[in-house]
Amino acid sequence: MTCVKEMLKSESANTRTIHLYLEGMFWKAYQRSAYQLLKHCHVDYMVKRRYVKSAEAEVYSLGFPRATLQKLLHKE
Repeated sequence: MTCVKEMLKSESANTRTIHLYLEGMFWKAYQRSAYQLLKHCHVDYMVKRRYVKSAEAEVYSLGFPRATLQKLLHKE
């Protein structure tokens, strides 16, 4: 993943886009992107919250397996 502080800065200005980050075998969405994914794709994933000491901030994330992305994009 990119630097947590950079991601938080990018997400704080994010109002309409879902940013996904490939981390190993999983796609992850953070902060506003995670909630946009829930809202617009109607998925039943759980957003997790953790405190990141290096960024001195709560970080919200949602992850799903890499193989699921195509199904998610073509979901009606």
